Amino acid sequence: MPAKFSAGSFDVRIAARVRHGLNAAEVKRKTARMLWLLGWDKAALSLALVGDPEIKALHRDYCGDDTPTDVITFGQEGAPGPQAFWDDKPFLGDIAVSVDTARRQARAFGHSTKYEIYFYICHGILHLIGFDDATPKQRGRMHRIQASILKQIGLS
Repeated sequence: MPAKFSAGSFDVRIAARVRHGLNAAEVKRKTARMLWLLGWDKAALSLALVGDPEIKALHRDYCGDDTPTDVITFGQEGAPGPQAFWDDKPFLGDIAVSVDTARRQARAFGHSTKYEIYFYICHGILHLIGFDDATPKQRGRMHRIQASILKQIGLS
């Protein structure tokens, strides 16, 4: 992990297409901190906070599944890690999070929608940097990392 965190070393661009109740500056800061905790000293990504209709369309068009999902990621050139740059920052890719799904799942799991959204953002980042969750073992590893990261950014 880089020695000192600097939010200015990260570029998180947010497109909010649905009401989500989060502060954009806080989302950028916490997302940057997640990246830093995962060992990046600088990086960029785009984040879309969408509703179920939009994520359902993405899920259908890119994954062949006509149902809403929680989070979808689009890495650069289909490979994990940066393939392009924004200014001097490695661009990791795009993350789309369904706020509607986050609300439902938060109620089901007994925690806040805010926590669930950040859980999905962290999950998306892990996919962008090469993690997979195709097996129960991989999924368990990702969930443990996500829980640790969220605790370190003040969410538990």
